[in-house]
Amino acid sequence: MRIFLFKYLHFFIAGILLVFALAKFLSINISLPNHFFVIEFLSYLFILFLIVHLDKTYYKKIEREKQLQDEIESIKRTSESRESQLLMRIMKLESREREAILFSTHKKKTLHHLFIDTQKNQDINKNISIILKNFSKTYEIVSGIAYAYNKNNNLFVPCSTFAIDKEIEILPFKTGEGLCGQCATDKKISTITDIPTDYFEVSSGLGTNLPNIIYILPVIKDNQTIAMFEIGSFKEIDIEKIWPDINARITELC
Repeated sequence: MRIFLFKYLHFFIAGILLVFALAKFLSINISLPNHFFVIEFLSYLFILFLIVHLDKTYYKKIEREKQLQDEIESIKRTSESRESQLLMRIMKLESREREAILFSTHKKKTLHHLFIDTQKNQDINKNISIILKNFSKTYEIVSGIAYAYNKNNNLFVPCSTFAIDKEIEILPFKTGEGLCGQCATDKKISTITDIPTDYFEVSSGLGTNLPNIIYILPVIKDNQTIAMFEIGSFKEIDIEKIWPDINARITELC
């Protein structure tokens, strides 16, 4: 009710003034011509029209200001939202950059440790044996086998082992034979998490220390598999991320 009275107060005041003005002229004993009242009435109508026009202009201005304010608030909220999203992206990028730096440092250290004592143009079997030994020092592995490809008999022959029972006979395999042979054919890393119960009896020589994860890592040179590492671990290791660099370093030694 207060808002209604406040909004239309000037109309009430104009109406009261009109009534008082008419009452004033009616109270005068002097006889006035009819056109005088007509002109007076028209003048008040003009004033009323002017008031109405100004009223509409005023409230339109208020409404426009309100709309502008709402638009400003909307733009402000959008800007704050975008700013928040931008900050989140910056934080993610910074986090990725830190992770990349840490990984780069970790990779350099890992490569350094893996290739200690290896020599260029040294017998590949000896280099692979050294790398497998360094694997056991760098990663928490249960056991491991390194194979080298023998061109004469077309077999991958075991050349080094780690934590394998001496009583276990590790047999060579052909390309495409067993999981290791298939990995040599595919030329891709194979990660086995759902390990078959007979895997160690049929396809592997990793012994009785049953790992949770087995990594089969082919060494590729000139699109040919020249060596193979079979490594067992109780937990995941980041060998897959670094393997392309390890593979490149191994092939440089050959």
